[in-house]
Amino acid sequence: MQKLDNMVSVVITSYNRYDLLRKTIQSFNEFNTFPIEKFIVIEDSASNTMRRELKSYLGRLKGNYELIFNETNQGQVESIDIAYAQVETPYVFHCEDDYKFFRPGFIERSLAVLEHEEKCMQVWIRSLDDTLGQPIELELYSVGDINYYHVGMHTNQPWYGFCFQCGLRKMSAYHEVAPYTQWSPKTDFPSQRECKIGIELWKLGYHSAILPEGYARHMGRFRSVSGNFCT
Repeated sequence: MQKLDNMVSVVITSYNRYDLLRKTIQSFNEFNTFPIEKFIVIEDSASNTMRRELKSYLGRLKGNYELIFNETNQGQVESIDIAYAQVETPYVFHCEDDYKFFRPGFIERSLAVLEHEEKCMQVWIRSLDDTLGQPIELELYSVGDINYYHVGMHTNQPWYGFCFQCGLRKMSAYHEVAPYTQWSPKTDFPSQRECKIGIELWKLGYHSAILPEGYARHMGRFRSVSGNFCT
């Protein structure tokens, strides 16, 4: 049996939204109850001000925090590949820089689902009424006392449940299609790039799940930086 403290790393993609990023990290630390092996923040703004602020802020936090600073803007998908190259745990909790967590237990419950279903690649933790238009399958599944649904498995859905929003995911699924950048040019809109990656994972039989209770809310809807990151 694997030790809990070498199961999960965290990756947060960031682009010049220091106030939102701090709120994301603070609320994650407030409500997360699972040991984290490594906490990676990748900053893609190329702003030296952000670099100074983040180095100072992360240096004051308890835990194994690592800042990856892109000297030039790379793009969201490119930044994810860069950050994931530093992940050595079997699971990664992936998050953008604008989420507020409000309920504990999201990693434990997500991990139970991912270990129960071999072909489940990620678990959504936003509420059922906040699924970005992706359909939720009708059948309710359970593992122990944890209930969950499948997300977006219909063949006419462009994402097939894959998304860069916050949630726990399997690094083994990532490695089957890595690097993400191979599936689309940087000139594609970020949501198009998500779709193309999701199609490749769907071809391999992967799907996503969602916990119905909801554990995080999106804060940055009106401060989108979708030209760089799709929020």
